[in-house]
Amino acid sequence: VLKSKNISIYPNPASGTLSIQLEQIIPESILNITDLAGRILFQKNLVEINNGIATISVDGYSEGIYFVEYGDLKQKFVIIH
Repeated sequence: VLKSKNISIYPNPASGTLSIQLEQIIPESILNITDLAGRILFQKNLVEINNGIATISVDGYSEGIYFVEYGDLKQKFVIIH
């Protein structure tokens, strides 16, 4: 489990499914997954996140380093296959 002040990401490294737990929900914020180049690969509106936990399939992602961005928070995670 990789945990910052407001985000927990598990498992890390991930393969298949990634869970992101948010300690605090920030109104109107979007959860993004970006690659090292800053391209947004995934977006999810908070309205769609249940109980502060987002479960995301990362099956189609290449191995490498990615970031979860939420409000002003940014957390790194790794995908392996």
